Amino acid sequence: MREACVKGARYYKKYFIEKKYVIVTEDYAFHTVYFKKSDFIHLTGLDTRFRPNVFFKVCLEDTLEESDIHLFQTHTDSTLRQKANILKKLHAFLHADASTNLFLDELITETYIFECAIRNDARNSCIAFKKSSDNAHASARSIRKASSSANTSNALRINAIFCGETDSEKLDTLVYIRNASNIICNVPSLTNLVEQNLLKKLKNKMK
Repeated sequence: MREACVKGARYYKKYFIEKKYVIVTEDYAFHTVYFKKSDFIHLTGLDTRFRPNVFFKVCLEDTLEESDIHLFQTHTDSTLRQKANILKKLHAFLHADASTNLFLDELITETYIFECAIRNDARNSCIAFKKSSDNAHASARSIRKASSSANTSNALRINAIFCGETDSEKLDTLVYIRNASNIICNVPSLTNLVEQNLLKKLKNKMK
């Protein structure tokens, strides 16, 4: 697991740290999610001797030792391996086609009710998000099997996913789009959401 954590932390930093993702669902609602340093340990599912931020730091610096990971874990070895495999492919997960990715408006599990989640039945994978204490945004908190993530208030297809720096007012990266014309025509506030260069690229996709 040590090697998986180190590789996962580097991948996580490259694609997710200091970034925000805005998901546009089939009802053209916006949902903003974040991936924080302190979330990383929760996504791995591991029990360790470190606090969340410290765990991410030692993984990133490749100073994590096997002895830092508790011998007895809450999750089984197979569950931990599955979480590690999904974590290493998280960026590809977000790029997946909307026919296989669904946005869940509330995910009810045996132990917790998550505010939202992204589920991919084809990959049997699900990423669940928890709202912050001030209720301003949702951050990644759990990687689960899609087969055990069916209890939801509403499952919606994803029309688009945009990405940008956490502190930026507008988003500058297109992660996924199902149909550019539908987004342009049905989301008039898009000009307030994305950078002009990106908006221009979207309009070119309509031609």
